[in-house]
Amino acid sequence: DYGPLQGALNLAVTNTIGAFLTLGGIALLYAQTGALNMAEIGQSLTTHPAGNHFLLLAFLFVVAGFLVKAAAVPFHFWLADAHAVAPTPVCILFSGVMVELGLYATARVYWMVFASALGPSHAVRMLLLTIGVLTAVVGAVECPGQRHLKRLLAFSTISHMGIMFCGIAMLDGDGMAGTAMYLLGHGLIKGSLFACAGILLHRFEEVDEHDLHGVGRDMPYTGILVAIGALGLAGLPPFGNFFGTAMIEDAAREHYPWMPWLIIFASAMTAGAVLRLAARVFLGWGERMPTADTGSESLPPERESGSESDHTPALMWCAAAALLLFSLLVCTPTPFRESIVKHVERFQQPTEFAATVLKGESMPSVTPHHVPALPPVCHALIAVVLAVLLTARALWPHRPSWVFGEISRFTLRIAREPLRGLHSGRVGDYVAWFIFGIAAYGGLLLLVRP
Repeated sequence: DYGPLQGALNLAVTNTIGAFLTLGGIALLYAQTGALNMAEIGQSLTTHPAGNHFLLLAFLFVVAGFLVKAAAVPFHFWLADAHAVAPTPVCILFSGVMVELGLYATARVYWMVFASALGPSHAVRMLLLTIGVLTAVVGAVECPGQRHLKRLLAFSTISHMGIMFCGIAMLDGDGMAGTAMYLLGHGLIKGSLFACAGILLHRFEEVDEHDLHGVGRDMPYTGILVAIGALGLAGLPPFGNFFGTAMIEDAAREHYPWMPWLIIFASAMTAGAVLRLAARVFLGWGERMPTADTGSESLPPERESGSESDHTPALMWCAAAALLLFSLLVCTPTPFRESIVKHVERFQQPTEFAATVLKGESMPSVTPHHVPALPPVCHALIAVVLAVLLTARALWPHRPSWVFGEISRFTLRIAREPLRGLHSGRVGDYVAWFIFGIAAYGGLLLLVRP
């Protein structure tokens, strides 16, 4: 079957090239410090400083492989292709675990290895912020144009990864703690949504939104899970990403007052796309669309069972419900949020980390300087309202009264058409974009260096 082979090849080639660049960055650090232990490298770079050019390029090389795994633009092309053909459990691991680990590794390498030598680097902040904004916007613009359920959720993951990159770009405790909470909430929500997509695939051997129009009317509980998951992507309380968004916005308020609007845009676009598929598949709402016009560059879906089934196994539905329930509860207890803030502040103490690893000293106790209370919900409500409007416009596109819809459709068409052509499925194109991304981000680091 060509589809799975293409998705696997794209994943393998792009991630392998990223791994080679990471290995090259490690070689640069070893040549400079003679060490491979992160604590020892960080200490050596502090006591025997290298030039800023060397440090910045070594940082870019080391994190290149992690940026691929985190689906950062323009290293993200493999993710949608792999999701379209991977079995549901693998999709849950990709969007719920793997991309988040790429983000974690990027932050870990900066704080443990480079933070002491570079300090609060303006160049690193601008690099991560640029990656975050581009990733959030590209994923958000592409998401509503998908009708393959797994590709839709994959582009949603890309967009929300951009928000998390903006969080770690703040290079402070609030931004990192907010990213950690957002990561927990988003990973669990996305796992639940992919499990629901797996239920549809199991029942109907199909994941095309238009072909599934109205077939889920006898699956109300699965539809409820998808709708609640969409509201979670919009950032409604008490989902973990609601608390995470509030802390990221707090961290960005002084220097980046536009950050809330970026988050609202990404949240509304992705939540609106998921609400649209919930309404079309489980309620039968909207105009029946022709199945020949895909509206997205889709790959043939995988088959997870031999034939259609007339019932949903209880274990499949319970897994989706449990993931969604955990996403609702994970960050609600204040002591748990205090614990996240405390661990993040320890995470950002490279000197104490080096002393613990190299000398066996105990990490000092940390008192959280800022424990997030229940933040206002106005931004989340704005995202939900916009998501509902986008959903209505997508379901009934020919209503003459949709002034908002016409504006949004015109704007998104201008932005989406060039992006759609880039997702060609050809691994050579993706490698070319990888090379361009490394060159562009390297130039940015050198351009904005202190």
